[in-house]
Amino acid sequence: MDRNKMLQLLQDLEEKRKRYQMGSSPQDVEKQHSKGKLTARERIALLFEPGTFQELNLWALPFRTGYEIDDRFSPADAVAVGYGKVDGRTVMAYAHDFTVLSGTQATVQHAKITKTIETAIKMGVPYIGIFDSAGIRLQDRQGEPGSRPPADGIGLHGTGSYMYSPPLASGIIPQIALLLGPQFAGSAYSPVLKDFVIMRQGPGFMALASPPVIKAATGAEVTNEQIGGAMMHATISGTCDKVVNSDEEGIDFCKKLLSYWPSNWKQQPPLKTLNDSPDREEEELLDIVPFDLDKSYDMHRIIALLVDEGEYLEVKSLYAPSIITCFARMGGHSVGLIANNPEVNLGAFDTNVADKAARFIRFCDAFNIPLVFLTDTIGFVPDKKQTTLGLEKQAAKVIYA
Repeated sequence: MDRNKMLQLLQDLEEKRKRYQMGSSPQDVEKQHSKGKLTARERIALLFEPGTFQELNLWALPFRTGYEIDDRFSPADAVAVGYGKVDGRTVMAYAHDFTVLSGTQATVQHAKITKTIETAIKMGVPYIGIFDSAGIRLQDRQGEPGSRPPADGIGLHGTGSYMYSPPLASGIIPQIALLLGPQFAGSAYSPVLKDFVIMRQGPGFMALASPPVIKAATGAEVTNEQIGGAMMHATISGTCDKVVNSDEEGIDFCKKLLSYWPSNWKQQPPLKTLNDSPDREEEELLDIVPFDLDKSYDMHRIIALLVDEGEYLEVKSLYAPSIITCFARMGGHSVGLIANNPEVNLGAFDTNVADKAARFIRFCDAFNIPLVFLTDTIGFVPDKKQTTLGLEKQAAKVIYA
């Protein structure tokens, strides 16, 4: 084979690579942009340091089903997976590609996602799942009968499922779900299996049943926001840890979270050199807490005065606000802070507060992050409703954590 022919083959391969990386078509990319959303690989490019992302299994295509969907160009089976560097550390990621078959999930896609999570466990590195999918691809489940090639993610070997893989990784490596689009039906289980869930206001949506299904089953008329929107999950269900207003903001929050954590359970959190003296004294602390126990005060301000350079990263700020959970640094070391918030119900404990605190404690304990408690509470809410909701059961979780 002569040199010119080899160069031509390499050029053809590179052109094909670019075609696969673009997504379904320029029209579908433009449609994605018109909704104010980035494509899967544009999101990945923002997440990782330039030139560090290595995509895996780019050439994967969906299994044939016998439906007309087989005739569509479906590169990478609607998901980009791989690894790269975030702040100099290796992180793995997968991102649904909504420009390809609306990001719907099928056997090959599940195999790629499962392999990503399993590889992250073996490497001892965090991973981020970027969700933007219309749910399970029905054609893949109801296609041509007969044998199909073996693949991870369909119960053959390894963890066998993109549902089981996150629990296997729990407490071993940090896991983040970033919902920048919809997540319907059974596939909505996947994000909540991660350690932290970030949702974009508007496009971000997560529910087991859609409004039409609920109306058909119960007669009730509801909206997407009411049953699965970011604000509902952030304020009522407690599923969402952070609401963001853009793809860029969500990706930036992922990076900030990672900066406080180790890569796995065996490591210590990263030490950061800051221009903040551990001998610093804050006179303002003498004036904040009132002697009158019936008066509230700004616990957020106290946290800002205590931590390095006044910076902290709060999670679940809209859920159970009578307790504050956040990451910060003291003396350059990562810490997790749990603080009663006197400005909300005088820092009282209820079922939601207990659930929020317990989850945060367990995560910090799993990843060697020291805990700092700022305590000022009237105790548990003496309320019949709270008792019937299982206050004792939820409170026990905090003690157990």
